[in-house]
Amino acid sequence: MWFERFVIVVTSLYREYLPSSWGTYRATKWDYMIYAGTLGMFTFLFFLFVRFLPMIPMSEIRMMLPQTKVTPGGKIAQVVSEEES
Repeated sequence: MWFERFVIVVTSLYREYLPSSWGTYRATKWDYMIYAGTLGMFTFLFFLFVRFLPMIPMSEIRMMLPQTKVTPGGKIAQVVSEEES
């Protein structure tokens, strides 16, 4: 969808209505800065997504820790401290 809009804008800027004024479209520094900002915003939002919605649930990570004791048939993992063992 973004690429389709880009194609529409660039092709409309590429040629004028008068054939005598046809020329080649050249991007300005603002065009490049908007493109870099788009990539930066995507990267930022992607990192926020990974930070707050991780691919591996923390409950599964807690169950794999060595100090965790999982009761048979139980879904809740209990952390056993060194003093209780």
